[in-house]
Amino acid sequence: MRMERLLNDLRRLAAARTPLERGPTDLAALAPPLAARSGLEINIAENGPVPFDADGLLAVLEQLAQNSAAHGAQSLTLGFSTRTLRVLDDGTGISPGDCDRIFDPFFTTRRGQGGTGMGLAIVQAMLDSSGASISLIDTDTGSGFEIIF
Repeated sequence: MRMERLLNDLRRLAAARTPLERGPTDLAALAPPLAARSGLEINIAENGPVPFDADGLLAVLEQLAQNSAAHGAQSLTLGFSTRTLRVLDDGTGISPGDCDRIFDPFFTTRRGQGGTGMGLAIVQAMLDSSGASISLIDTDTGSGFEIIF
């Protein structure tokens, strides 16, 4: 089963390298399906037309939300301004020793729970293929990511 998950994730990684359309996507419109799929409360701090394909953006946010939920988050806060989307959670955060490796394929802190370590690598590949970038940002609590389009 683990090998099958890894192969599926590798297929997703390969598909993620295909550029997506530019959008625009209304961030608030993605909140209900994201909440339903992740089980998290989704808060929109600042809405705006995100210049990214709706399905692709939902896939990116869903992966970030799943990671957040797996690390104790109850809510996810999204805010878009100009070219920057911030994604913040109220989970346990990322340990300083892991910060430099979280986008590396196969790096996971959840191997015992079936994690493959491909989720954030796929997110990064999807964004890179469309000219966007993602980075980890410092937060007072939980984890935070900044996506620049």
